[in-house]
Amino acid sequence: MLTRPLMTYAQYSFAILSTALALTATRAAQIYSISSDFSATANPNGPWQYGWASNKSGRFQAYTNHRYHSEGALVQLYANNDSPNIHVNLTPTDVFDTLLYPGGAVTLHPGPSGEYSVVDWVAPRNGAISVAGAFRGLHSTTTDVHVLLNGIAKFSGTIAGLNDAESFSLPGPLALAAGDRIRFAVGYGLNQNYEQDTTGLDAQISFSAVPEPTALLLAVAALVLSFTGQRHRN
Repeated sequence: MLTRPLMTYAQYSFAILSTALALTATRAAQIYSISSDFSATANPNGPWQYGWASNKSGRFQAYTNHRYHSEGALVQLYANNDSPNIHVNLTPTDVFDTLLYPGGAVTLHPGPSGEYSVVDWVAPRNGAISVAGAFRGLHSTTTDVHVLLNGIAKFSGTIAGLNDAESFSLPGPLALAAGDRIRFAVGYGLNQNYEQDTTGLDAQISFSAVPEPTALLLAVAALVLSFTGQRHRN
């Protein structure tokens, strides 16, 4: 005597498909850190790009030169002139070179004609992010500081003096498409004076990629189509 199967062909297909989707959706978020990810010799460096712009949302222009200070402990990235620039302490300990650079610090300095020193993070593929960090004055700093998404400010603040700080947080999930750009920008502030404007930046980006179709998903889709064709033939 024939009995009815516990699950139909389509139900088996749906169960497999649901399981596959659940497995791909649990991909862990990747953490990007402006400090620990830094490269003194690669620009761009993965999704990170180091450079400057004529205004906070202006066209990105990469720093093309670098040089070392303090017996190699500090690296400076710059364009044609000394400023705008980025300094990075490559060591875990504090380094004094005109001013105190904390261990691992990334600092941005604007230019004399209002140029912004910027660090851009470019989404490597579709996904969702959250962003958190802080800007901090490391000298008699008077700067304007910003976090932008595709040229639109999501955070703006001012730094006024040594150790003055502005924290920022862009809570997720914030949907991004491949090529979308998060920018951290430092300008010379309302006084329009770029001297002694060294500004520390600490930033982390948590990125979760949108799962891509796997061979398992494609196989299940073929299974469903096969079952549908079989039903039509019957």
